[in-house]
Amino acid sequence: MNRTLLEQYATLKIKQKQIEAELDMMQPQVLTEIRAISVDQPVMLENVGTYSITKKKKWQFSEAVMDLKVKVTDMETQEKADGTAKFEEQEVLVFRELTTKGITS
Repeated sequence: MNRTLLEQYATLKIKQKQIEAELDMMQPQVLTEIRAISVDQPVMLENVGTYSITKKKKWQFSEAVMDLKVKVTDMETQEKADGTAKFEEQEVLVFRELTTKGITS
């Protein structure tokens, strides 16, 4: 077993989680900064990259569509249960960080 490789991977996964949380906290402030500088044009930081704000559509569907989605989900559940639906297993690497939650002294 290559313990060094496993520890390096674990360390990077923990850092990734921390960085993603920090980015999520910073994003509203960065958006505010970029809007203050320019709304229409990209903002370039020399030797770093370019910021731009784009629009993303967030759809809200009618009740009829939502009802159909529920029906599809129910049908999928039924097909899984009765064997109509087929599956393929894939290997997925899972890493869980050790926590002190639930440990009592």
